[in-house]
Amino acid sequence: STPSCSAARALRLWKNVAEEMKPYPTINRGFGGSYTTEVLGYMDRITLPYHPRVVVFHCGGNDVNAGDPAEAPLGRIREYVKRLRKDNPNTAVVFMATTRAPSRKAKWPELDKFNAGLAAYCKEESNVWFVDINPALNQANGEGKEGHYLKDNLHPSELGYQEITKVLKPAVDAAWMTEALEAAGVARGATVTNVELARYIGTGQMGRNARFQLTWDQPEGRPATVVGKFPTDDANARASAFANGSYIKEWAFYAHLKPTVTIRTPEVWVARFDEADQNFTFIMEDIAGSAQGDQMRGLNEAEASLAVEQLVRLHAPHWGNEALMDSLGGG
Repeated sequence: STPSCSAARALRLWKNVAEEMKPYPTINRGFGGSYTTEVLGYMDRITLPYHPRVVVFHCGGNDVNAGDPAEAPLGRIREYVKRLRKDNPNTAVVFMATTRAPSRKAKWPELDKFNAGLAAYCKEESNVWFVDINPALNQANGEGKEGHYLKDNLHPSELGYQEITKVLKPAVDAAWMTEALEAAGVARGATVTNVELARYIGTGQMGRNARFQLTWDQPEGRPATVVGKFPTDDANARASAFANGSYIKEWAFYAHLKPTVTIRTPEVWVARFDEADQNFTFIMEDIAGSAQGDQMRGLNEAEASLAVEQLVRLHAPHWGNEALMDSLGGG
């Protein structure tokens, strides 16, 4: 579920971007002094091999500062997205505005033109976002906020990156969810514009479950809430669950076995598992209002009948199938 960062020095200097972007595994491919010509020219090496779910793109300011009119980097950005989508049609792209840095005050008018053009492009292109990071770094008069830039008055400071995260992360959340639900056939061309944590579900010993409220640009026929399931935050329990196969068996059930049985389960739209990174993600139907069994009270006759019926639907299709454990990750 990897987001990739393609950008100039401003992102290369973001040393803790992986920490700030958690829980997303992040690959920072920013490099110093880059122009859109170079990001476009090197995308076969710095973007395409990763098949990212989300790309965070921050480049174009160096082009304008070197004398390019705003239209030139904007044209190359369009070409970048076209090439990216050729083999990655659902990949979302989050464009960060170029900074109106104090050291580039003479270029502010052309930088404003570039940002306006980029924002307009994001409105006309599907599955792309524009995030204006300038209010996070600059005062209302355009001057930099105290402590938000390095001494060069060009690149953000650690405090600056913290403020950027606050406006960037919500866009990455919406972009990731849109990409995931589009790939699952749930979005059907619509865009998730906001993802809000409604509440956590359960106590989190084995897994971290949460209900998310979704805002859509086209809400009709699309889920207003989804449930996400992730590994537990407890490091020891997490390591144990990966070691004993608990997580991979659950993933394998939804990814491979569920289509072959008739037990009623929530629809699971996203099931991604990364054993090397010890991570997994489920995004599933929210069945709020359903009643959970009470192990202390037990079941009444009607509840027991329902449970037995569902057990048959789970076990009967594969009764006596000795190869079943292979499809569930072994063990």
